[in-house]
Amino acid sequence: YLNHSNEADAIDEGVGDEGVGQDVARGVAEVAEDDASHIECAVCLEVVMHAPRIADRRFGLLNNCDHAFCLSCIRNWREGGVQRGAEASATSNELARACPICRVSSHFITPATSWPRNEEEKLRVTEAYRERLSKIPCRHFDRGDGICPFGTSCFYEHRYASGELETPEIRKSTAADGSLNILTPVRLSDFLTTSRRFR
Repeated sequence: YLNHSNEADAIDEGVGDEGVGQDVARGVAEVAEDDASHIECAVCLEVVMHAPRIADRRFGLLNNCDHAFCLSCIRNWREGGVQRGAEASATSNELARACPICRVSSHFITPATSWPRNEEEKLRVTEAYRERLSKIPCRHFDRGDGICPFGTSCFYEHRYASGELETPEIRKSTAADGSLNILTPVRLSDFLTTSRRFR
């Protein structure tokens, strides 16, 4: 991938002036960008890095799958399959979390501006993303005044107004068919029946 063989030798031997080292580092970075410049989204079949809008030139990494997707395509795919309300079932929501190609379930999507070269790099990108989110206050939790619908699966910070972090309490139940269910926190409003006209 490098343009000049003497630069490759300088990398292997660890010698050379600083200017060459900087050029080599820049060349390696350009190679990494070139590797991602031809990767197509498996949904729209467009090259991700050639999207018309710069904001759309992001990959959506699935945590349990190595297929390439535009961030917008994989998010639209998942939103189209997720059912809410009375129609929701564990099966329908599990299908929405599955990769459109291999059907392996992935519980979250990581936005990335470059395609990871290996599993370790993908893990670093994912962990850095989760670390950034953990510093942003959850708008659903609302400093303890609200309830986050994502519960213990939320990546955002759950901090009370007092400054104390929430300690998640995971409540589980087993259904008749043996499947495990995670229960949401119980609220007083769950037991109250009110008419819509009084709200």
